[in-house]
Amino acid sequence: MTRTEIKCGNWEYMGEGGKHAVFIHSSRDECSQTDHACQEYHGRVLRINKAAFQGKNIKDDDDQTILYRKKMKDVFKNYMDEPQKYTMHSSLVQTLREQALNSELIPKSRIKDWSPEMECAPLSENICVDLIPNYRTQEEHQISIEIKPKAGYLPSSPLIHPNRRFKYHTSRFRILQQLNIMGKIEKGWNRNASLEERIKSDYDPLDLFSEDLTRIRKAIDALFECPQNNLKVYWRNIMLFGHECSLEEKKFSRCDAYNSLFCVMDQKETSNGSGTKQLENELKEMISNILRDNTFLTLLLHAQKMYDLLDVDGAILVYNRLLSLCGNSHEKVESAFDDMNHSPAHHCHTLEVFVQYLKESSYAKESCGQGMEIIESLSKEDCTSLLSDWLFSLALCDVSFFIMLRRSDSNGGSRPGSKTIESNSGMKFEYDIKVVDYDRKLPSKLRKREQEERNLDTFRDC
Repeated sequence: MTRTEIKCGNWEYMGEGGKHAVFIHSSRDECSQTDHACQEYHGRVLRINKAAFQGKNIKDDDDQTILYRKKMKDVFKNYMDEPQKYTMHSSLVQTLREQALNSELIPKSRIKDWSPEMECAPLSENICVDLIPNYRTQEEHQISIEIKPKAGYLPSSPLIHPNRRFKYHTSRFRILQQLNIMGKIEKGWNRNASLEERIKSDYDPLDLFSEDLTRIRKAIDALFECPQNNLKVYWRNIMLFGHECSLEEKKFSRCDAYNSLFCVMDQKETSNGSGTKQLENELKEMISNILRDNTFLTLLLHAQKMYDLLDVDGAILVYNRLLSLCGNSHEKVESAFDDMNHSPAHHCHTLEVFVQYLKESSYAKESCGQGMEIIESLSKEDCTSLLSDWLFSLALCDVSFFIMLRRSDSNGGSRPGSKTIESNSGMKFEYDIKVVDYDRKLPSKLRKREQEERNLDTFRDC
């Protein structure tokens, strides 16, 4: 793939996730015809793997990553925009890192990813970066809603540990919410919060994925009530709703957004702050209807379930089998994934028998005994195939998606592929849905998974 080098340094820190830092081009308004850099980068963001700041070798074109991207594209089809690959000189990467640190915008929970030790790390001469659309719309008549839905299903694996049978009837999100407020686990977005400051969300992914409008609306109401890391709403690149967005702080911005989006002529009517509640109600209604009528969540749910036959407990058992086959070396386990055969999955007879067992056995009727016997006969290739599928499901359970709403053109023009929806007040909007945060989960995620999963055992006492 031919890559163009980014030489322009007019980028500002925008945000980050666990793996990537995101920068936005500083040209916020329309570009002049002579400003070619602005023309190329306007409306898009730069995504940099934070490992680049540590001088690590970033593999983005190895066989496993290429196969992973293809699988993701097969799942999401038109809901996913392929990033454009660029190269950036290490000196510019270092400058962006320093700008980000000096901006004081990096969340406290992420500061560790930008530790001073990185300054001594040697950088490669050129770093591969992604250029992707900016879904946090900057235009006045558009608004963007970012949702992290999490796992929308209950596991069915017969390999779930007897101490954790509650997973069969309680969503993983609800389990982790309870453990978080008990102080048994920590989440990145509230790692520094005291137990008294932690608030339990009433959101349940099972409601959001239900295809029932009443339950979907219940889930959306819960997300607005307690957004945590699962809901963010942006207007003109301002976060209107999200974690630590107080009503008093955002009241006027929300009223401005409501006036702009819904063509409020007499803005005195919303100057007392009523616009913020009207905006919230309009958004809740439109989001609920969009998610009921659109196929996005149906596709996501189908893929989450299809690739998770093991559950975490089964993945731990298979990982331990693979570890024993690799001489109890975690490094050799992770290398085994790089050496995977790309022939169709479930080609081995033992693997076929095990997959059939996972699909047909009922936890209420059969013990783990039969499954444990089959696991002990799995080959290294069988284990890597099963765990690759489970890691793929894990990634699917951690994606986010944007709903971009924009007021319809009064002349009847619309963007190709966009769909339309009408608000309660009769205003027509176009919308698009795009998935983000679909990074590959690496096998190293499995190293400490058994220890982490034991934290769930205390949920039985709740």
